[in-house]
Amino acid sequence: MAFTEFRPLDEKSLIEYIKATPSLSSKLGDKSDDLTIKEVGDGNLNFVYIVIGASGSFVIKQALSYIRCIGESWPLTKERAYFEALALKEHGQLCPDHVPEVYHFDRTMSLIGMRYLEPPHIILRKGLIAGVEYPLLSEHMSEYMAKTLFCTSLLYRTTTVHKRAVAEFCGNAELCRHTEQVVFSDPYKVSQYNHWTSPYLDRDAEAVREDNTLKLEIAELKSKFSERTQALVHGDLHTGSVMVTLDSTQVIDPEFAFYGPMGFDIGAYVGNLILAFFAQEGHADEGNDRMAYKEWILRTIEETWTLFYKKFTALWHQHKDGSGEAYLPEIYNKPELQKLVQEKYMEDLLHDTLGFGAAKMIRRIVGVAHVEDFESIKDDVKRAACERRALEVAKMLLKERRNFRDIFGVVSAIRRALSYIRCIGESWPLTKEQAYFEALALKEHGQLCPDHVPEIYHFDRTMSLIGMRYLEPPHIILSKGLIAGVEYPMLSEHMSEYMAKTLFCTSLLYCTTTEHKRAVAEFCGNVELCRHTAQVFFSDPYKVSQYNHWTSPYLDRDAEAVREDNTLKLEIAELKSKYRFQFTAYKEWILRTIEETWTLFYKKFTALWHQHKDGSGEAYLPEIYNKPELQKLVQEKYMEDLLHDTLGFGAAKMIRRIVGVAHVEWILNLLRMIANEQRACECQSLEVAKMLLKERQNFRDITGVVSAIQKVS
Repeated sequence: MAFTEFRPLDEKSLIEYIKATPSLSSKLGDKSDDLTIKEVGDGNLNFVYIVIGASGSFVIKQALSYIRCIGESWPLTKERAYFEALALKEHGQLCPDHVPEVYHFDRTMSLIGMRYLEPPHIILRKGLIAGVEYPLLSEHMSEYMAKTLFCTSLLYRTTTVHKRAVAEFCGNAELCRHTEQVVFSDPYKVSQYNHWTSPYLDRDAEAVREDNTLKLEIAELKSKFSERTQALVHGDLHTGSVMVTLDSTQVIDPEFAFYGPMGFDIGAYVGNLILAFFAQEGHADEGNDRMAYKEWILRTIEETWTLFYKKFTALWHQHKDGSGEAYLPEIYNKPELQKLVQEKYMEDLLHDTLGFGAAKMIRRIVGVAHVEDFESIKDDVKRAACERRALEVAKMLLKERRNFRDIFGVVSAIRRALSYIRCIGESWPLTKEQAYFEALALKEHGQLCPDHVPEIYHFDRTMSLIGMRYLEPPHIILSKGLIAGVEYPMLSEHMSEYMAKTLFCTSLLYCTTTEHKRAVAEFCGNVELCRHTAQVFFSDPYKVSQYNHWTSPYLDRDAEAVREDNTLKLEIAELKSKYRFQFTAYKEWILRTIEETWTLFYKKFTALWHQHKDGSGEAYLPEIYNKPELQKLVQEKYMEDLLHDTLGFGAAKMIRRIVGVAHVEWILNLLRMIANEQRACECQSLEVAKMLLKERQNFRDITGVVSAIQKVS
């Protein structure tokens, strides 16, 4: 039987295909008539067959021309199989221990034959639902991501090699567009494919569609997804694309592979682990509350990023003098500069990871194609509660991702946030704003006495979340040590230092009246906790209260004898400041020209945007960005980002015209003048350029830029 045109295979025709294909039949030995074939495709897109013979086995995966979980109403190119095969081969060469070998690829039939991952391999998502701990998972996944992402990036490759590879994978545009739709568009508008646990999450889904800040952040991530060709990413690296045993980890199904932002892969994986974390409560029962397993998932998230960071930067160091063209050695040639570059690169990558991970989480709750972690929870109310918590954390991560310094702050943020007094319960509600004032105090006291106050990594006022340094063992709560009879030789020294510094330096003995009153005014907002303190310290013990208790009956008369007493007060203030500069007439004209140029450009550019807002452009789809106030926010953010890019690239041009090749005519003319005058002009220009390059993101408008230039000159 000839297979010269595409047609979906069933078990019977697959046998004929295998017989006609030596690269497959040779894997089964001589007895290709005695085969066991089982269709196991539980994904959204393809047919998957396990083929087992007397002396071998493999898996056949065939792409269909539509999305299997929806049907022929949503067509999808079969060419995805070609890119999946390419990615499997490329990633398999880079990380053979964690990518199954490809035996055969047929582009006409959109068919891949590859290694069969035999039992006890299972899909990682199913293991997470079952509560199985995988001791090598973090080690293996960090190795896979570090090797595949680093070695397909400009940190390792030349621009020529990289661009050639990028061009090849640009052919997978249809699957990229599919991802754009389901991850970055559909959850934020009304779409026929969206669904959620209704009616319990109806308002939550609507809140996502109405959240302008969320839409601004997702637009930025969509731009990175569509435009940044950082590395060859798997493109769909969720826990359903990983097969595991206790000592093996294999990454499968890279049909969405393309050259894109590294954080899209890491984020997809981490985001799905966070979903698994929040789903555990829905799988808990009387015999297992899943608390220990939730902690294992959080440790896995921490370990995965920590190990990835270590391995990725080790590869970077190993190949720093190689052919990679991202950071040329002749420019980035000092250890302290290389360290700064790496730290910034990895911090940006963490922020991308959190953003893309959050986007993946949101789409799995209120978009199309949900996850089994939640779907397998039979109780709708319980499922919705788990999903809501995951959704809130996802929204927080998406909006606040740039505030995180490391993965430990992220995990701390996931763990935290209660709006009532935990020891009493919901009968005594308490404002979540307590977290805001706790964060303020920790930062203030931390600056005054850093040796005795843990560092704050992150604060999210919306989520009432604080991420801070983990005080690892043998740290224990002092009261527990006192109960245990432990003597602490440095306790008096440390506590006296903490109290002296924090109390003196926040009093009028140290602060001006203005500073003191401003601080008092700020903390007056913590009135509810002050009232709570006043109640439990200065009121309740001195009257009959439902919350009072003591060792009765032995202290009944003592408690009665105590009942009466006190109260407390606070103050407020304000602040002012100003700047002033002077310039010559012609310099003022130049500065006015700069202001006017940008101002007019802004006006004309946004006018064109408004004129074509309902046109064919796909950056901001009208059905999502459909409200005037949202369109205004989108434009403002876009133009502010463009200003920052303008300043950065402009500064780079200035620097190259001063210390690079092909200087500008006015500099050359200065050669006719005295040397020190030439140096002065160039030094001022260079200082301005360096300032603009480093500080560009702090400017809100062109007026601020001009003011900054005036300060330097």
